[in-house]
Amino acid sequence: MAGIAFLVSGCVTTWMLQYPGTQVVSRRLAAFPSEGLVWHWDFYGNRTADEKSALETRRALDEAINYRVRRNGGHSFGADAVAGLEHAQEFQSWSVDTLVQILTEHFSDAERTHDNVGDFRFSKSLESWRAPLDADFVLITFFLDGHDTKGRAIAVAVSGGYRAARRAISCAVHLHSGRVVWCNLQDEITRDLRFRWGAQQEVDLLLGEMLSRGEAVASELPPASSTMARLTPADDVAPPPPPPPPPPPPGAPSNAAGPVFHAAPSPAGPPR
Repeated sequence: MAGIAFLVSGCVTTWMLQYPGTQVVSRRLAAFPSEGLVWHWDFYGNRTADEKSALETRRALDEAINYRVRRNGGHSFGADAVAGLEHAQEFQSWSVDTLVQILTEHFSDAERTHDNVGDFRFSKSLESWRAPLDADFVLITFFLDGHDTKGRAIAVAVSGGYRAARRAISCAVHLHSGRVVWCNLQDEITRDLRFRWGAQQEVDLLLGEMLSRGEAVASELPPASSTMARLTPADDVAPPPPPPPPPPPPGAPSNAAGPVFHAAPSPAGPPR
């Protein structure tokens, strides 16, 4: 928790979140499992990790990412599926460090040492991943979901101070070069990421524009033949559920006849 304390607040800096000359091809994108923290900030300034909520958030985000990426021709993989890839453990550690560093530089002029996300590059070759993943790009995601206790919220409202940060970032890594070529950030998450509906809304904001543009981008030359078998991607998931009904206005009469059932989504096809 101490390592991410600097992300609780800060001024947004302007720098390049797209590496010039390399566009993500949606149908050649493989999404990896998300990483992140859910934490609580109390009146005394103590930060406590919430592992149960973090697990729920990762599950909901991964389903939302899988759904959105597949709608645009790409696919996703679970942690077990990619564990046997060359340099997989090193890449996972590098991914988290890189995403945290990009967030740090985005929110702090004092920490900034890069001008473009393309300055971040994995030190070892990822070319061997292209054939088994059937992809040219890997999507990595990190979330930082902080919540103030009631005591802290009241103290900040009365005396001022910082609120817990709720942020997320996704980046695409080009397997041929090992370079980060695209990123997008959500500076202020407003929805509950533990549940699919909220996670889907935030994921669509993160990835929607990139995936839409990437549908028209030409694919690269196919990778060299590989002796490693193609990995099985995660199964597709159902569309997100409809949003919950709004709460009744104050003073509205209760529904004595029983609960109201809402119509199911139209069967005309999954939303895009």
